[in-house]
Amino acid sequence: MNAPEDNGNRLRLGKFVFDPTTGRLAGQHREPVALREQSLRVLKELAAHNGETVERDDLVNAVWKGVSVSDDSLVQCIKDIRAALGDSDRQILRTAVGRGYSLHGLREIPSSPQSRPTLLIYAPRVHGDDPEIVDLAEVIREELVMALSPRAGIRVTTDEEQRTAALYSISGRASKSGENVRVFLQVVKGQPGDVVCAETWSAPFSDAASLSRQITDRISNFLRIHMITYGGEDYITIDNHELNTQELLAKAAFHLSRFEIHHWDAARDALSLAVKRDPEDPIALAMRAHIATQMTPQVAFSRIPDDLEYCIDLSERAVGIAPEIDFVIRTRGNLRMWLKADHEGARADFHRALEINPAFHLALLALATSEMFCQEYEASMARFKKVMKLATSADALYPLYLSLLALCQFLAGEESDALKSAHEGHERAPSDPWGKLIFALMAADREEITKTEGFQRMVASIDLPFTHFRDMPFFDVRDVDRLEERLTLIGYPHSS
Repeated sequence: MNAPEDNGNRLRLGKFVFDPTTGRLAGQHREPVALREQSLRVLKELAAHNGETVERDDLVNAVWKGVSVSDDSLVQCIKDIRAALGDSDRQILRTAVGRGYSLHGLREIPSSPQSRPTLLIYAPRVHGDDPEIVDLAEVIREELVMALSPRAGIRVTTDEEQRTAALYSISGRASKSGENVRVFLQVVKGQPGDVVCAETWSAPFSDAASLSRQITDRISNFLRIHMITYGGEDYITIDNHELNTQELLAKAAFHLSRFEIHHWDAARDALSLAVKRDPEDPIALAMRAHIATQMTPQVAFSRIPDDLEYCIDLSERAVGIAPEIDFVIRTRGNLRMWLKADHEGARADFHRALEINPAFHLALLALATSEMFCQEYEASMARFKKVMKLATSADALYPLYLSLLALCQFLAGEESDALKSAHEGHERAPSDPWGKLIFALMAADREEITKTEGFQRMVASIDLPFTHFRDMPFFDVRDVDRLEERLTLIGYPHSS
């Protein structure tokens, strides 16, 4: 029997990893696991034919190479391997009765730095030779590098010789006119590329430091949103098992940004495989945990198919591995808020995420939502508006921002503004059930709206339950009572 070509990929065997190239078996934290030499040879031969049954005689001939041994020698090696793997139910190393054995590991496809998209950051070109503007241009580049370098999914470079390899580039120009400074930057995808973002900033030169921070926040947030929304587009038609962990995460991010159930399910499949392949990858763990609240509040809580305690455990593990990553910390906080109504613990996480990245709009969004639930309306509304300023109207979450702002405005007594925000959110995402529900609530006392056939059809199409707000972590149940009174006013069915 000829062994298939070994491509050097490792196999995950439960909590263990076996490298067929080195013949090394390692534990959950990459510590070596002791096995007798003959048992390792058996494991290596089985790994070379992962998922296939290897005949007993073929195993003996491959491992002992013509030496006459009893069946007990092979059986003992099989016992050794199962004991080392903790495979008491024989699901990893299976017996084909009367034939032989098969190993069932999960192939790890390595993610190399080269598999990540490269971002080239140029210093803005300077018109003239004003040393202050030259310094400002360098400061802007340095701050962009520092803001974007920690991201696991992208390689950042300032080496202009890599321009042909860069998927994205940031470039622009800076100039001074009198006492004012003017900066133009654009984000380009590809070579020569499409401009995906372009913006101009101007301010008195005395405010150059804050201007640099403003530019960095805006560009880094735009790029983050753009890559989440489009970065995995090339992988959506490729089978998950053909993708490495980084590609699986990009594919899942693409689906998560679409806010539809079938995209939600596709993201879950990709992330579940990523976690199986690399259970120590904090981004994979956090994204898989994030699934539990990803569609909140757009779907009924009863329709969340995930094991919520499992997701909370994943978020804790992710924080334990990488407490320095803003998304990881924010994810745990979001689960604490939505699933446990633990606003104190959630806010500690949100504030920590914002200490890491003050412009992380999703942490700001979560904190604003917690403040709304806890009746801190002024702070909440200001933060929601900041989120929308940091993000862009093309952000898939923008209608959600508007609907949450509308809900906060209503609870704060600003009903006219609430109706405007809810209407805009509904117009931007007319099929979103949560957006429809919020618009219906805000319009409940406007007969010129509620008596129209279009409004009544919209209400009839909402599939969220009457008790939807009861599942949310409101500090005061009287807020829920107010919302349900509005639902009753428009004739919203109690059985929906």
